[in-house]
Amino acid sequence: EACAAEQRQEFAMLKGQEPHVRAFVHHAVEVGVPFFPIALKVLLKGSGLLPSLLQRPYWECVDLPEENPTAFLEEIKGDLLASWELLQKLDLPCKPDSLEAYSRLVGSLCLNAVAVKYAH
Repeated sequence: EACAAEQRQEFAMLKGQEPHVRAFVHHAVEVGVPFFPIALKVLLKGSGLLPSLLQRPYWECVDLPEENPTAFLEEIKGDLLASWELLQKLDLPCKPDSLEAYSRLVGSLCLNAVAVKYAH
């Protein structure tokens, strides 16, 4: 119950923006990029990330496939641009000033993600 109350408080500033939030999250799910909603949650905190963490754009932080890496890069840049455009429709206390800044935020989240694989 306390966790639910904390979540409601954290997301309260999005009240009245539900269609835009749903569109933003739907896009993230559709393209399979969990870092977009995580970036939204960071932005809701109002503080962003330390500039020292925002070193590389998103497309430099993902593993490229061996087959047709150029097309993959164009695809993820397009996904990022669509996410940025959807983010612009949201009223947030701490929104990146540019697509480049948003790309670095998403990139920092991608670089700091840790995957853990357990033996079965």
